[in-house]
Amino acid sequence: MPKPGSIQLIAVIYLVDGFLNIGWGFTIIFGLFSSVIGLFCFPIGFYPIAIGIIEFVYAIKLLGDPVRLSKAPYLVSVLQLTTVIVLDPIGLFLGVISLLLYNSKKVKAYFDFAAHQLNLEQRYV
Repeated sequence: MPKPGSIQLIAVIYLVDGFLNIGWGFTIIFGLFSSVIGLFCFPIGFYPIAIGIIEFVYAIKLLGDPVRLSKAPYLVSVLQLTTVIVLDPIGLFLGVISLLLYNSKKVKAYFDFAAHQLNLEQRYV
């Protein structure tokens, strides 16, 4: 079964948002660190950096052909939604788009097919 273009789009969304999250996290850390209040609040910047790294990892897994995931990583899209906590509205927008793309019939069918293929491969190893 060929990989739908929606999965490629989700991977690109993860790459772009991961890059933005890492940049935003370092901006928060260095911006807050230069103030007195920032000395106590700079760990807030580690949250978008961690989410950005997770997005990079899943983007690489989604870009591979065939996809080596047994199910769609909905949690990563939910984590994108939570970046609004650190004032990142772009992550909120991209998270909604990726969740909408995960709910298409082609993407669901592809992940079902990929899970079946992984189960077959694990039986023969």
